[in-house]
Amino acid sequence: MNTDTELLIQRSQLCSKYIGAELKGAIRARGYTQGAVADAIGRPRPTMTNWLNSKPAIPVAEAVQICDFIGIKLEDIIHRAQQRVEDELGPWPPIQDDDFADVLARANRGDITLAANNNPDKEREMETPDE
Repeated sequence: MNTDTELLIQRSQLCSKYIGAELKGAIRARGYTQGAVADAIGRPRPTMTNWLNSKPAIPVAEAVQICDFIGIKLEDIIHRAQQRVEDELGPWPPIQDDDFADVLARANRGDITLAANNNPDKEREMETPDE
């Protein structure tokens, strides 16, 4: 296995862990217990505990059910988990040279605009069917 593959696996496992942790925190913050949420979505309590501890990773369908029940968007959970991964391991792909780091920093600040955003024909192009 090459280094990039190993790093991707590490990142995905860490993200899964943080998704469980974020869900666990959101459940508590909204005044629920893990058991009450498990009962509400029709899943065994031990399974819920395992998912929230990323053993195994929580299936997407169940994560959606949990989020819907407790009143939070799954995308918010995933965003926070991803941010924690980046805080711990850095951005992906790993920045290799100073030029790329500068472009990325400028893009994150909003100093770079995409040419497509300034294209006066962008609305018409979206309406034109492919042939």
